[in-house]
Amino acid sequence: MKLQSTIVAVGLACCTTISLAADWTPGPSLNVARGFHGVCTSPCGDIYAVGGVDADIFDSVEILKFDSVTGYAEAWLEVAPMTTARYAHTVACVNGFIYAIGGIDDLGVLASVERYDTTAKAPTWDAGYMPDLNVARYFPGSTIDKWGRIWVVGGYAAGKPLTSLSSVEIYDPARPEFGWAPGPELNIARAIAGVVTDRLGRIYAIGGATDTAHIVSVERFDPCNPEEGWVVLTEDIPGKASQQDYSVLGADGRIYVAGGWLPGYANRLVRFDPDTETWEPWTALPEGRGVLGLTLGKDGRIYLIGGELAGFNSTETVLALTPPCGAGGATPLLMDSNSGGEINTSDLLELFANWGLCPE
Repeated sequence: MKLQSTIVAVGLACCTTISLAADWTPGPSLNVARGFHGVCTSPCGDIYAVGGVDADIFDSVEILKFDSVTGYAEAWLEVAPMTTARYAHTVACVNGFIYAIGGIDDLGVLASVERYDTTAKAPTWDAGYMPDLNVARYFPGSTIDKWGRIWVVGGYAAGKPLTSLSSVEIYDPARPEFGWAPGPELNIARAIAGVVTDRLGRIYAIGGATDTAHIVSVERFDPCNPEEGWVVLTEDIPGKASQQDYSVLGADGRIYVAGGWLPGYANRLVRFDPDTETWEPWTALPEGRGVLGLTLGKDGRIYLIGGELAGFNSTETVLALTPPCGAGGATPLLMDSNSGGEINTSDLLELFANWGLCPE
């Protein structure tokens, strides 16, 4: 019954909006206003908001569940806190685990990683299992590749002056004995970039910032053709450069980039079609917003979660957007995403095959 209702909910969410426009609508508000946090959608379809900062640095974690019959999002519920309060970190979800990676605590920049077992009867965060990153970093991006490996991309290094990173670290949960291995280096050192895996398994590093400037370029890495390295695409992000490029893969197979800093928090939304390698403007946010969370829900809607509004005020508000179907008839997908909304694609058939792992 749960499987059937989920298929209907995802399909309708993608396909009921066929016109060339879509509207942002209010979603369930967080219990705590937070920015600089991490978000992800677990393989079970729940959305997590992890850590962040307002007046204090948070160790708290909230979860948004979806009704198994109606498919609609319910209220946010607080779950077990992290062992370390952190912000400007990244979050990755894979194989029933959520990973909180790097960031900043009250003592400085972190290399530490902790994980949360979403399938446990009484889940808690485990700081002892995961090895530290090789390089402490904040504002990195992360995603999961088609083999289930976690990629941590760029960010800022600890210390002053401000130093953006081109380095990449890869962790394979199936081979924990290897720890974090060096990955292919970016052409351009960047932080606060959107890091996204498309439905073909290609990894993108979108925009972000260097030590001194905003970035409009996009790089792509194809793990099936590693000898090419990161390739800089010919089409830049349209409009003014932003140093915050929160990105997510939509259910239509396109990559969406929302909000950011221009300077001043931006209300932009643009999207990228990986098939044609072209950008287009899309439905703007109701107001400028940055340091936000962006992820795809199991209902096929894009969720923009928390962040800061004008005046640098953190917000608990949540917005949801239904993209149209398209991009070559892409099958609706469920995404795992993280800090700036960067995502890992999880095929729906894989999700359903593992549905028995998901706690009620």
